Amino acid sequence: MLSFDRLDFALQKMNVSPLDYSLMINNGEQDNYISIFDEIEHAYYQRNIKQLQCIYEINKEGSNEQKLIAFSARGLYRRLTIEELNEIEFYLKGVQFWGFFELSILANIGDKLDNSIIDNIIEDLGYDKAYYENNLYYRVLIYHFFYKIIFKFIDSEKKEKAQEILMISKQFFMPGDVMSHVIINFAESFYCYYYTDKKQGKMQIQETLKFLKK
Repeated sequence: MLSFDRLDFALQKMNVSPLDYSLMINNGEQDNYISIFDEIEHAYYQRNIKQLQCIYEINKEGSNEQKLIAFSARGLYRRLTIEELNEIEFYLKGVQFWGFFELSILANIGDKLDNSIIDNIIEDLGYDKAYYENNLYYRVLIYHFFYKIIFKFIDSEKKEKAQEILMISKQFFMPGDVMSHVIINFAESFYCYYYTDKKQGKMQIQETLKFLKK
């Protein structure tokens, strides 16, 4: 069986980051957290565990926001504790609007959340879909979140749920979202391999990897 870990490792091995292919658009304003989340993302795709550990250690005793940053980094190289997950979920349950900070948490460790919370978040994102249509950077983070939870549901053999998220993710596509199309197609190829046609799914995966190497 082809595992998600192997596919994700293939992307990491090529140092491919979805944000590397996207313009940074944030309503013309520099968000205070952009640099730290960029640092987390690049460390992850470069397989720099020491850097992720460093980010965790620096932020774990700070403010609530810093702790969430620490957990976002830690969740990429080891399993989060129940207490850490509870703290993340408690914060996310109180979110009224999913901005850069909150979406960055989802893009990194949204797949670690309880399924009921994931459902509520997806519902919230759907309500504000019109806003995200005007913000490419936010959409990239949303696609990254979708990508991870699609694999989560595939790996846990929740076929219908994975298919549902695939369909929802496509509703957020805009004409210029080339790289986001690629990563969702990659997830869809894995779904095809796992549930419908292994040969076709494998071919689609290989085609996607060829594109990413260009």
